[in-house]
Amino acid sequence: MRRRGQAMATARVVFVAAIESGIDFDPPGKRKALEFRFIMGLRQIDSRWRFGTSIVQPPQWIENLPTTHNPTGNPNMNQTLIQPYLFFGGRCEEALEFYRDALGAQVELLMHFKDSPEPQPPGMLAPGYEDKVMHATFRIGGSTLMASDGCGATPSFAGFSLSLAVPTEAEADRAFAALVNGGEVKMPLAKTFWSPRFGMLTDRFGLGWMISVVA
Repeated sequence: MRRRGQAMATARVVFVAAIESGIDFDPPGKRKALEFRFIMGLRQIDSRWRFGTSIVQPPQWIENLPTTHNPTGNPNMNQTLIQPYLFFGGRCEEALEFYRDALGAQVELLMHFKDSPEPQPPGMLAPGYEDKVMHATFRIGGSTLMASDGCGATPSFAGFSLSLAVPTEAEADRAFAALVNGGEVKMPLAKTFWSPRFGMLTDRFGLGWMISVVA
């Protein structure tokens, strides 16, 4: 019974991850013939999480889902995607709440270490990290980002920034003010030759942002 429960938990997490990647399901008449071949595991390699391999039969709840679910808007599910994976070093849930308030971020998947269908190797997690975020996905506008608390290492967002493009100057002002709350202005919003409004900041988590208005 315990293994069955773990299998169901694995199926749920993997299925959500799959549909986030843009998988379209066949019509209902064909879906019963599908084999649900995915994994979970979530093994750590070079401080990144990857999916391993296993086979899980499709649980009943899959039948109640829409026949098409493609939140990425990707017409080709085999198309290569690059998505940022952010490690917050113990502040992931705080960050998700912050981005929800600042940018209207929508959390689509949230899994804690204690909910993993596989126990973590001894000594891998920092003390008290059982309640921290193992994996999360969230959407801001049309973009999907991934996040985690990692395994206790101090986060470092050096060498890159997230670029946020909005349609109006008013939206740029609002997003900039919300994100810089508790952070630091790097370049105030101003008119540039490529955009009527552009500015740079570092938010309270040390993550860099570039805010611009689509010209």
